[in-house]
Amino acid sequence: MSIMIDAKQRLQQLIIEYDNFIKSANRNDVSEETVRGWINKMLEIFGWNVLDANQILQEKVLGTREKIRLKEIESRHSRPDYSLVSGSITKTTMM
Repeated sequence: MSIMIDAKQRLQQLIIEYDNFIKSANRNDVSEETVRGWINKMLEIFGWNVLDANQILQEKVLGTREKIRLKEIESRHSRPDYSLVSGSITKTTMM
């Protein structure tokens, strides 16, 4: 239970930091890499190791099955920014 409380507190702190960042930043100057930094921090809070390619794949080309699923929802994406993987199973993708 304390792991969940710790994650909740860390997420709350990250949200405060992000809100402060957004309030002070010129949105036109915020790069994709800056956004990835925030996403990486969030993923780490939830136990994902962003440096472990066995857990997180970035910009991975999708297979046929995934492309068909994206076409069904009329998405134009072909490479997710992140694929969250457990073992050999992709749990979710973030685009």
